[in-house]
Formats: sequence, structure tokens, C-alpha cells
Amino acid sequence: MNVGDVVKLPRLAHQEIVAPSGRIVRLVFPEHSERVVEVDHVAVSPRKKAPLLLLSEGDRVLVVDAQPATVPSGADGVLLRNGTKTRWLEHRRLAAAKAEAAQAAAERMTRDAWTQSFEIAPLHKRGRVKTLRPPQYGALCAIQAHWSLSNDIATVVMPTGTGKTETILAAFAGMATGATLVVVPSTALKGQTIAKFANLGLLRELGVVHPAVPNPVVGILNHRPRVAADLDFIDRCDVVITVVNTVAQAEAVALGPELAKKFDLLVLDEAHHVAASSWTDFRKHFQGRKILQFTATPFRRDGKPVDGKVLYTYPLRRAQEDGYFTKINFRPVVEPDASDADRVIAEEAIAQLRQDLSSGLDHIIMARCETIERAETVHAIYNSQAPDFAPVVVHSGQGTSTSVLAALTNRATRIVVCVDMLGEGFDLPHLKVAAVHDSHKSLAILLQFAGRFTRTSGTNIGEASVVANVATAKIRNALDTLYTEDADWNKLLAEFSSQAVRDHAELVDFLNNTQRLDAPAENEPSYGLSPSILRPKFSTLAFDSSTFYPKRFWSAIARNELVGAWLNEKARTLTLVLRTEPQVAWTRSKAVRDTVWDLVVLFHDPSTNLVFVASTDHDTNYTELVAAVTGAPASQLSGDTVFRALGGLSRLLLNVVGLKRHGTRRSVSFSMYSGTNVADALTPQNKATSTKSNVMGSGYENGEPANVGCSFKGRVWSREVGRIHQFAMWARHVGLKLRDSSIDTEQIIENVLLPEEIDVFPDRQVLCLDWPREFQERSDERVLISSGDNEPEPLSSFGIEFVDCAPGRKSLRFRVSSAAQSAAFVYGLGGPNGFAIRQDGGSRFAVELGRRKVDLDSWFCTCPPSILYVDGSEVDGYALIQPRKRIVQPLPPGNFLVWDWTGVDFAKESMWKNGMYVADSIQARARDVLTADAFDVIVDDDGPGEAADLVCVAERPDRVQVVLVHCKFSGGATAGERVKDIVEVCSQAVRSSRWMWRFDDLCQHLLARESRRLKGGGQSRFVVGDAKRLRALERIGALQKEVRCEILIVQPGLSRAKVTEGQGVVLSGTHGFLLETVKVPLRAACSA
Repeated sequence: MNVGDVVKLPRLAHQEIVAPSGRIVRLVFPEHSERVVEVDHVAVSPRKKAPLLLLSEGDRVLVVDAQPATVPSGADGVLLRNGTKTRWLEHRRLAAAKAEAAQAAAERMTRDAWTQSFEIAPLHKRGRVKTLRPPQYGALCAIQAHWSLSNDIATVVMPTGTGKTETILAAFAGMATGATLVVVPSTALKGQTIAKFANLGLLRELGVVHPAVPNPVVGILNHRPRVAADLDFIDRCDVVITVVNTVAQAEAVALGPELAKKFDLLVLDEAHHVAASSWTDFRKHFQGRKILQFTATPFRRDGKPVDGKVLYTYPLRRAQEDGYFTKINFRPVVEPDASDADRVIAEEAIAQLRQDLSSGLDHIIMARCETIERAETVHAIYNSQAPDFAPVVVHSGQGTSTSVLAALTNRATRIVVCVDMLGEGFDLPHLKVAAVHDSHKSLAILLQFAGRFTRTSGTNIGEASVVANVATAKIRNALDTLYTEDADWNKLLAEFSSQAVRDHAELVDFLNNTQRLDAPAENEPSYGLSPSILRPKFSTLAFDSSTFYPKRFWSAIARNELVGAWLNEKARTLTLVLRTEPQVAWTRSKAVRDTVWDLVVLFHDPSTNLVFVASTDHDTNYTELVAAVTGAPASQLSGDTVFRALGGLSRLLLNVVGLKRHGTRRSVSFSMYSGTNVADALTPQNKATSTKSNVMGSGYENGEPANVGCSFKGRVWSREVGRIHQFAMWARHVGLKLRDSSIDTEQIIENVLLPEEIDVFPDRQVLCLDWPREFQERSDERVLISSGDNEPEPLSSFGIEFVDCAPGRKSLRFRVSSAAQSAAFVYGLGGPNGFAIRQDGGSRFAVELGRRKVDLDSWFCTCPPSILYVDGSEVDGYALIQPRKRIVQPLPPGNFLVWDWTGVDFAKESMWKNGMYVADSIQARARDVLTADAFDVIVDDDGPGEAADLVCVAERPDRVQVVLVHCKFSGGATAGERVKDIVEVCSQAVRSSRWMWRFDDLCQHLLARESRRLKGGGQSRFVVGDAKRLRALERIGALQKEVRCEILIVQPGLSRAKVTEGQGVVLSGTHGFLLETVKVPLRAACSA
């Protein structure tokens, strides 16, 4: 080390644990570099010397590679260097920092130093001095003006990337008169905020405070305080940083008044991420004090607006004008026909590229596809349309292609078709045209790399363009709103309130914050592994721990087994890929070995104090690994607590139950029950002599299908597979249940649905016969039904309905039909497979799923239609599934809507017949009544495969309202007691429940049917509004407002005053089923 060299010095800070709930940090100086002024070599042991450096800022630093035996008196600090890593062993300034941190904040002169030097340079000085950005300056001026008049709750809206954190720091340093409490929504953000406050961020560099002012004493409230003494350390702090769950839940709630007394200013960062109820209750204790809320969007994650007076909003359009964001122009194409969409997207992208090139811009197209097969197909399209641009394909299976990179660099190609390769090797500022061919899955990647499309560092580059098909839902929801020419943040603020977009944004954030911990050997193949392509199964063990030290995993994993290790400190996830080579069982030769790969994911959730471990190796519970990363012996959750994971599921059906018997021989100590035998597992005798070993069940949770498995030994699993951050979200949801002592596992078992093998259909009223669940879980447009040489049609063109039950109830009949064709089927019980379904006349239908084509009756034999009875029981195959305890939920009186039926013929249902409008029909009256309710869109979807007879959509002030309306003619001229009048319309209502909370799929269903109708020469079915307005409502529902769905049956043959017992049973069964499955009540328009 020589004079003139530059030395990089690590940060120096005094840290002290001051209470069970917290610690304090006083930063002496941050990581920085200094020039070596003088070098002297001094003895640090009898045989060894080390360099003593005089640095440019006056400190003398001894640099050693091991703990020195002696330290010369002239050394200010001792720096340990181990390869490229350095850390302080000691420094004279630490003693002073410790002494200052021991003082009460009121005794120090820190705040006076900040406020006396505090200065915000006016905007007209920008360009001459480095100062705050316009949004920061504007926000601070607005805050000062507000506080000159009022201490009312204040909210500042600043888009991400415009300097929100420095604005908070400036408000703290220059405007607060006492201690400040900063509350953030997550542990990860807490760490970032601590780092910023520790050295005042960029405030010195921006001239807001003098360079010589001291750093604040930062308090960190890590755990919920339980007694007032846990808050004493706050008196020594200038600022305290914590997570909202630490101060707004459990025991901490009672200490709210004591906590509030210690602060002058309360700041909530990322306010849109915090649930309204918990924050509002905590904030009440700070009444009369200054309260600031910062957010990128005034809508929270729970859909509720961030309250408080909005002092300042910086729109995205202005951010673009000021150069913080470069505009991305969205180039939408509209092609509902999926088979032609790729060609249309390619044409638009190529046209945009040719236009850019003719304008002198040096741009490149990136076309992104989901699979290699799709990429090859799309590549062929580009080759045929633009061979002069020499399109190339790149995908992960190829590895890094040097030739492709070279071709892009020298412009031998201007079109690259990528498969999951947007972030690997294509970091080019000239990448300016994005063609998104697989829009429903590519939004996360597109958002992650949107910044790359807006780079301005290259030469001859202009604005970016994104081409996507707006006739498919997922991507349009974000891009069509985010990247329009007149983009305004007030219109874009709802980006993260869309669950789909939020999921993608979380993935982007997760990948960007994930770092690799291991260093692969030079001769080690990469295997193409990265967190972006890892897909853990949702299966986990849970361990108690309030601490998480993920970098300590090395002590529990053999180095030669580790292939890759990735840490996301923000998401608190550790991902390991392991490879072992065990001996094979069939030989003693040590040379013959197997190769086993395993994925291990650890996630720590501080809200539940649980560490979750997911692994492909279910024979290992990784207790040593857990002990290493938690710093304590592994304490795994097991026993009856684990079965709490079944809590919250309605219509819970147990598919598998394993029992461990008490006091029996080992050979018969375990029994497994599945299918229709599950009922045997729950007999009083088995319950008295056995304990649950493992359970697998399915049902509905939060209005959506769900499945959960759990075992007495501690494992919880689902059939889902997803990305690492999605596993963490699933695990957190499971953990909240495991910690919920109010969940009674015995009560869960008492209310399950039980399957029973049957050889005759039950003597009950059939409420609904519907498509197999395997169909309902897919998009209508991806399930095709064909007949002979006719062109296949999507499932949305076909309807399915119950006809009747044969005498003796050994079989029943149902019908599948479209507008032009029909087929009858017989569903019989008995035989070697328990049931069989055969076609009994009509058109010969086949079902096409991807490349697979099977006769429809053969498919039904594998996946039978679902049959629901009015009492809530179901038939699946040859199993009758019914609840152990039936809960009757009568239709409330307020759910009967009495309409005026004057002039309506009860026998006429549809408002169109043979091309003529039927003004006195039931559907026409429903249309008139609903039109008066100011719906933006009303679609007549009547016909085979319908979602409803009428689909009504409206944008309301607080929601997007969707009403599915089902009409049915009456069997008589006046309202009466006919049960049949109710059954068929309630059947339609149950079938339509599949659309609840799938608004984007519903819109695609309507738009696809409309497109086919118009292409076939038919008339539009839009009674009110049009396709354009429906797509706009779809975007609003995806991005800005909550979608609330309703189901309305319209049956004038039903009299509110004369509801019979039989009608009441049907209505009650329908109402109860809808509430249990999709959490939507039934309403009925009827006669008086």
C-alpha cells in the first residue's frame, strides 16, 4: 500500500441493544474512500509488522490481516482486511459515539445543529447548485405551509423514484421539533429506512444540512413492547423506526398513549401498503401531534383510500416531463381470435420499427414468448414478414449466445424473439420496441425491464413502444392505462390495487432484491439456474423463531453439495439448490452413484415468528439448517395445531384421511381412508381409538376453490406450484392460521362434506347439472368442442343441462347443445367403474384440449359432470357428497324484489324470437328495469354457453358493479306455487357462479362471443354500451376499483307472498350454496 493509493473504508457505527424490544444505532461515518497521505510500518507482534496509514481526512488507520497482539498508541482505528472484505476491529470514535448515544436526546445539540443549518435552495438555483428535485421541494413547501396553520393528518403523494425518502428525511431534520417515529409496513423497508436515517441520506450532498452536522441516534423497535419500561430507550433517540405490526397489534396497542407522548412527529411511509383498520386505531393516540403519510398511490392494498388531507401530488406526466421517466408509447392491437393474434402483433411491431428507423432512430424489436415452442412459431412469423431484419431466437435452453449478442450489437439483426431471457444479455438502450405475444404471463417481466426501454444513454434513440393485444385481458389492464400518451398519475395510482398487477410487481421486486451468496467455481456449469425459473411446490414445515440469520446456513450445508444459494433480505427468503450423489441400492460398487437434485426454500415471517421450510426432499426436515439460521434449536410445529390449516374452508370435502391407532400392534397402527371410505374414518369408534395422522381436503376459501393437506408430524401442503415469492405469500397465509388459537380443529371435522358410494341417484330435486370442474378451471376459449368435419367451437358456444332421472333412479339424462347442434347423454350408475356415461343420440361431439382430442362421452367417463341437489349435496362420479350437518340459510325477505309486471306475458322469456323483438317478454322487462339503473353496459348473452341472460356492468363511485341476470318464463299466466318455475332459473344462477371474481374472464367470454357473432353476420348483442366501453370497465375493475358481483333471478311466476315450502327449499339451497362457495347472496325479482 503506497502513498497516493485510495483506500475503501467500511461504515463505522455504534450499535447497542437497549431493551427487549429494540436497539439503537449511531453512525460515525458511512462507507467511503480516502487517499493515503503517509505510510509507516509498525510492529503488531514480535515478528510481524503492519502498515499504519495516515489518511486524507486525518485519521491514522492500522491495516491488519489478523487480530494484532498490540496496537500502537498513535492509531485511531484498526481495520481487518480478509481478501476483498474489510471490517473495523476498533476505532477511537466509537467511544465518543457510545457516549453521545447514552445521552438523552434533549441533552444533545444534534437537532439544533440540523435546524440551524437547514436550508432548501429555491428552484431557480437548480442547475447552479445541486439541490432538491422539484417534487421534493414542492412537497416540503406544502408541508411547511400546512404546519403553519394546522396539525391535521397530512398525506403526500409522490410516484416511486421521485425522491420520497429524502423528502421524509428533510422534514425530519428541518421541521420536527422533537423525536420522530417512522412507521413502515415491512421489515425489509425498515432496514432500508434505518440505513437512510443513520447518515441523513443525501441531505448533506444536496445542501439541505451542513456537511459537519452529526448523525442522528436511530432507534429500532424490533419487537412489540409489552411494558412501559420497554419504551425508555426512546428518550435517547432522535428518530425511532419500526414496522406497523410491531406497534399496532397485540400488547403494543395498550402502550399506544405512552408511545405517543415521546414523539413530536409521526411518519407513515408507503401508506398504501398498510391496512386501514390497524393504522387508524394506532394513529388515534397521536391526536394533536404532527402526522405525515407518504404514498405512491392514495389507495391502500386493502382497497380503501389513504385518508388525511392530500397536501401535494406529483403526477407521473410531470415526472416524465422533468426527465425522471421516459415515455413508453402503448400500441394496442385488437384481435380476439387467438390464432391470428401473433401475426397482428408482429405486423404492428415491425411497422413501428420501420417508422422509427425512417426517423433516424437506431431501434431493435424484442418479441417475448412464454415457451420455446411458441418462440419458434412467432420467429417464423417475423421471418416471413421481415426477413431483411434477420430475426433470431434466444431461450434459456441455449445458454448465453455470444453470436446473438454480437448480431444485436452490430445490428446484423434488429429482431430478437426471447423466452425468459429479457434480463440476460439484452441490456441495450436501443431495445425500444417490445412485442408482447404471451400477454397473460409476461406482465411481470415487462414491468421489471420497463426501465430498460426508457434508457437514454444510447445515441440515436427515441421513445419506447410496447405492442400487445388488448383483446386478451391480463397485460392490457396495466399497460393500456400505465403507458398512454396522456398518462397522469391520478389515473395510474391504482396500479398496485390490481391483484394481478400487484402479483407481477411483487415478482419484479423479489427478483431485483435477490442476490447470490455463493461463488460458483470457474469449471462448474451454470445449469441455467436462477430464482426466476425455480418453482417450489407449496409444501412446508413450520418452526418457531423470531430471529433469522440466513447467511449462517453455511454451517449446516456441505460445501460440495451446494449448487446455488440466493438470499432476498427484503422478502426474508433463502433459496438453496443442492446436489448429492448417494450410492445406488442395487450394488455395492462405490463408483456407481445416483445424482439427486433438491430445492430448499426458507422463509421467515416476522408477523407470525415462524420459519417455513419447503423442500423437494420430504425425508429430511432440515432441523440442523433451521437451527443454524435461527440461532436456536429447531422447534417444529406439529400435532393438532397443524390441522388449523384447514380453517376457513367452506364446503370442505376430505379426500384423504389417515389415522394412527392407539395401543395396537405396529403392523396395524396406521390406516388410510380415501374417496367414499373417508366416512369410515370419522365414525365414533375410530375417533375414540385413533388420532388424525394426515388429512387432505378441498373446498372454498374467500370465494375461490382451495385445497389443503396437513399431517400430524407438521407438514402442510397444497397442490399449487409457484414462484418463490408466491410460496412465501402462501406460507404466510398458512402461518396466520397456525397461530390462530380460535380455530377449533374438531369443529372443522364436524362440518365436513362426506362422500358415500351410491348405486342409485338420490330421490331429491336436482338443482344444477354443470360442466366438469376440469372444464370450469380453464378458459372457455381454450376448451374446444367439435363434431365431424365442422370447425371446432369454444366451450362458450355450448350449454349443458339436466333433462330427467329414469324410473328407479339408476340413470339420468342430460343434454349438451349449441345454437346449431345437440347431443343427448345417459349417466348411469354401476358397472366395474362405478358409473358410465354414453351418448344417446344427436351430434357426435369430441372435446379438444391442446393437442388431445377425445370423444366427449369418453371424456365424461373420466371427468363426469357435476350434479348439485337443492339440499346442498352433490354427486361426483358414483359418490354422493353431503354435509354431516346441513345448515339451512333461507332467502332473506329483503332479497325478494317485487317488480311491476304490467303488460308482460309470463310465458314469454326471451326478448328476441326469429329476429323479432318481443316487447312483452320477461327479458325485455328486465332490460327496461336495469337500464333505468344507469348501467354502462348491458349485454344480451342469452343462448347456449351463456354466462347469463343479461350481463350488466356499471362503474359506481366506489366499485365496478356486475349483475348476472337469469330470466325464466312461468308455467302459468299468473304468479303461483310452481316449484318448476324456480328450479330452472336457480340452476342457471348456480352455473353462473363460476364467473364470480373472474371479471376479466367474463369480459373475454362476452367479447369472444360478440366477435364470433359479428364475424358470422349476426347482430351485436350490446343492449347498452359497446365492446370498447366493456374493455374500459374491465381495466377499471382490474386496476382501480373493486369488482362486486351480484346474481339476480327474474321469475314473475314466483310470488313473494306465496312462497311454498318446495319453492323455499330451492331458493334456500341456491342461496346457501352461493354464500358458501362464492360469498354472493341470491336475489329474486318476482311478483307481489
